[in-house]
Amino acid sequence: MAANDYSRNWYSYDETDGDFELKNFSIDRDKEAVIPYIKSALALNPNIRLWASPWSAPTWMKTNKHYANRSTECNDLPKEKEVPLYTDQFIQEDAYLRAFALYFSKYLDAYKNEGINISMVMYQNEAFTFSQWPNGSWTPQSIARFNGQYLGPQLASTHPDVEIYA
Repeated sequence: MAANDYSRNWYSYDETDGDFELKNFSIDRDKEAVIPYIKSALALNPNIRLWASPWSAPTWMKTNKHYANRSTECNDLPKEKEVPLYTDQFIQEDAYLRAFALYFSKYLDAYKNEGINISMVMYQNEAFTFSQWPNGSWTPQSIARFNGQYLGPQLASTHPDVEIYA
């Protein structure tokens, strides 16, 4: 979901600060390469089951307002804005957690509109990584809270066929 270690540059689907309703959500960037790539794979094997996971939440949802949590020469994150491993880089307030669950739902809707069905999602790629690349660190308690109280109910309501993986 959005930018990862291999992206040409880092992005999310909504970088509008405070857009809790995600009115500016867009997968347009994925239409350049990711979606055509997936459609090519599905043309070869339409039975592929796809899963998705964000490397990073939108930066406005994160405590340090940056894609990474570790400062290096590969990014512009100041050393004083690093987020140490085993701490929450995601803002643990209800409005942010609800918005991030909605982010997943909007992603699944947008991909479905492109003819791509996602079977599984995971809340975060490598949640226990202190990295210079797009990522996000979560504590185990916050992982359980987000998946159990926000993502699970959101997807049960909007995408009951999508599985949540940890």
